[in-house]
Amino acid sequence: MDLIKHCKVAIFANEVRERHDVFVYSIERVSREYSRLLCDRQIFMKTISFIDILTGSMRAAVFKTYERYIKVARQEGNLADIDEIAMSIMAISKDILADINDENQQSFVSLLIILSELQGVDSVRQLLATVVPQLKHLFIKNKNEYCRGRFYDLMVNLYDRYEEFRKDEVVKGSLIHGLNDSSQMIRDKLAGFWNDQNRLDLDPVVRLQQLMDIMYVSDEESIWLTNAAYLILQVSSRSSDFDRKIFEEPLQECQFAPLHLNMIN
Repeated sequence: MDLIKHCKVAIFANEVRERHDVFVYSIERVSREYSRLLCDRQIFMKTISFIDILTGSMRAAVFKTYERYIKVARQEGNLADIDEIAMSIMAISKDILADINDENQQSFVSLLIILSELQGVDSVRQLLATVVPQLKHLFIKNKNEYCRGRFYDLMVNLYDRYEEFRKDEVVKGSLIHGLNDSSQMIRDKLAGFWNDQNRLDLDPVVRLQQLMDIMYVSDEESIWLTNAAYLILQVSSRSSDFDRKIFEEPLQECQFAPLHLNMIN
């Protein structure tokens, strides 16, 4: 407690001088080693007020701080603070999304991933319902591969954890679009996601029906069509004969003979 007391004096001195940047960066750096810092109500309330007024990298510092604190609040069952964070973000979600750039996009998606793991919190559900429809166009063409990967991690989280998002065309469309991503790692990850037997049946007939009923999204039709064929053929990879050679001997050592066909009967 003495550590927090001395820390608060030094950090809030920057607020007296209106150095908001130093304040949020100091809080973010201290929280890396001491994530319980925001258990102090004064620090919590001051930091949450900056979600609205700061932009760019300074807003990213606030997102990172709350990402760490949410883990602490979840362990302690402090849903009130999580509610407050979610509602504060939702209240200015339009401004946040308009401010998405290289400096804060990654920290915002990471914060949403942490929040999406809290299925029983109504304010989190409301926040996700508000921002998720607007995320696809911001991230599928993002130049940062890691950031795109985190975006797809969020989509996977939503698809697996929330029934309503499993039917959502933005979430499904994003997960289909990722199959055509420029990153081999992302393509392989999402191919593995769709190929999982918990999502698509191993029976090829049932899988074909599921591909049309569950996976199809009209906006991603061309990518869906290419990968639907691949996902059908992937069923054969589970066969014990999949790795068996078609021919026992190399073709160059074979003796070819004419095949006479009875063209009359």
